[in-house]
Amino acid sequence: MLREIATRAVEDAQRKADEERTKAERELHWRAAIDTAMELATHEQDAEILRVQTQPLQEAENLNAYRNAMEHQL
Repeated sequence: MLREIATRAVEDAQRKADEERTKAERELHWRAAIDTAMELATHEQDAEILRVQTQPLQEAENLNAYRNAMEHQL
């Protein structure tokens, strides 16, 4: 009877340790996913800022190319 109790206690302790390890691994993966998502969001935000800042330059280049093409037709 004592042996069964001891065996069950060891099994319970092992199960608890396994559960805690699994929980810790899930949390680690969750934090890594959050970090990756935040980094991607930051890169996307930076890219959008760059697009907004370069849009006037692109429009000016397009207008300049159009003007040059019109001058060559005249």
